[in-house]
Amino acid sequence: MKKIIIGVLVIIEIFSLYMMYQSNENKNLNEVNVKDNKINKNTFAIYWDENGIGEYKEYTKESWPGKGYILDLDNTKCMSEKGNKLNNDIIEYNSENNSLTLTSKSTAYCTLYFFLAEKEYNYTGNYQMFIAPKTGNYKIELWGASGGGAYYDIIGDDTNGYEKIGDYIDGGKGAYTKGIINLKKNEKLYIYVGEMGKNYSELILVDGNYQPLGGYNGGGYGGRAYQIGGGGGGATDVRLEITEDGSWNDFNSLKSRIMVAGAGGGTSNWRLTVSGGYAGGLIGENGILNKDSTSHQLATGGTQESGGIGACGLGCAIDGKFGIGGHCQGDHGGGGGAGYYGGGGGSYIDGGVSSGAGGSSFISGYPGCKAIDKNSTEDHISHLDTSEHYSGKVFTDYEMITGSEEMPTHNGEGTMEGNTGNGYAKITFVN
Repeated sequence: MKKIIIGVLVIIEIFSLYMMYQSNENKNLNEVNVKDNKINKNTFAIYWDENGIGEYKEYTKESWPGKGYILDLDNTKCMSEKGNKLNNDIIEYNSENNSLTLTSKSTAYCTLYFFLAEKEYNYTGNYQMFIAPKTGNYKIELWGASGGGAYYDIIGDDTNGYEKIGDYIDGGKGAYTKGIINLKKNEKLYIYVGEMGKNYSELILVDGNYQPLGGYNGGGYGGRAYQIGGGGGGATDVRLEITEDGSWNDFNSLKSRIMVAGAGGGTSNWRLTVSGGYAGGLIGENGILNKDSTSHQLATGGTQESGGIGACGLGCAIDGKFGIGGHCQGDHGGGGGAGYYGGGGGSYIDGGVSSGAGGSSFISGYPGCKAIDKNSTEDHISHLDTSEHYSGKVFTDYEMITGSEEMPTHNGEGTMEGNTGNGYAKITFVN
C-alpha cells in the first residue's frame, strides 16, 4: 500500500499556540488537504490557506516552527474526499521528525491538534497552574531556591547608607527533585516556585528592627540591621489544592504538596562569614558555625517529621516548621531555608555566629519520606508510616539530590553543584 506524507498546516504563530496552551485549548491547526506527494521521510509538507490548498514547503526537524509540540492523535480528525470519517489508526506519526503518514487513502482532510510537550516555570511570586493536555505520564522536575548571601560585615544606617566589608558569600544552595506521575486529561496541578533569600539590600521592619526577607514560599528572614545575615531561600513545590487567593502559607494547601525541593539557608555575616546550610534530601544540612563552640546549639536542618531547631546562644532563633524556614532572632545569623520542613534560623552564639539551616525535600513514593496524615491540623501534625501522599498520587523513577551535589541544569544540557538563585520547575510529557 502506497504511503504518503500528510501535510501539516501551520498558520498560527508559535506565540499564539503558546497562549492557547496556557488556556488549555487544544492546538487546532485547521483543516489541511492531504495530497499525493512523495517527499523525503526526514521532512514534511505544509499546505495552507483557508481552503486547504497552497504552497508546498518542506521543513527539517530542526527548522520546524512548531518544535516542542506533539501531535495529539486522540483529538486529530480525518475525513475522506467523500466526507466519510477515517479512523485515526490510518495515521502514522513520527515524533522525531514530525512527519505524518497516511496508510490507506491518497487524499484526506484532517484537523490536527498539538500540545506543548514541555512547560517551564520561573519564579513569579505567585502560584502557577498546569493543566494536563492529555492522559499520560509526565516528568516533574523541581529546583529549590538558594539562601541569601552576606558580607563579612555591614556597617552604617538607613540614613547614611551601609558600608560592605569583606567578600560576599552566597547562601546555601537549593535541592533537586524529579519523578514520573500519571495524570488524567485536564487534571490540575499548582506550582509554587521559590525565591532566593534576600540580603542587606532588601529589608523589612520586624519588631522594630530591619531584617532581610526570606525568599517567597517559606524562607525565614535573616539577622537584623546592622549585623545583617541573609534570608533563607523559598522551596519549590507541586500542590493539589490552593486557597481562593493562592496564599502559599495556607496549611491545607501546604498539606496537599506531593513533591517539594528544599531551599538553602541564609549566610551569617560576622567575622569569618560562612554560607547557609544547603538544602537536603530527606534532611537539610545544619547551619554552619564560624568558630569553634560547644556550649550552644547551632541551627539544624529540617527533617521528614519536624522543623530544624533554631540556633541558641544569646537568645534563640526561631525553629523551622512545616513548609516554613525559621527566623534569625537577633544579630548576624541567616534565615532558615524552606522545604517539606524548614531549617532552623541562625543566631549569635558564644562569640560566633550560626548561619541558617537548609530545608528538607519530599517526593510522594520516595523511600524514607514520611507522608503527612490527611487529618493533620496546623496545631497537631502527625505522619504516616508510608511515603505515599494521602491523595494516592505517587511518583516513579524518582530522584532526590541535595544542594551540595551535582544535579541537572535547568535546560537539562549539563550539570551544576546545587541550585543558585531562584527556584525553577519543569513538567514534560513522557508518553
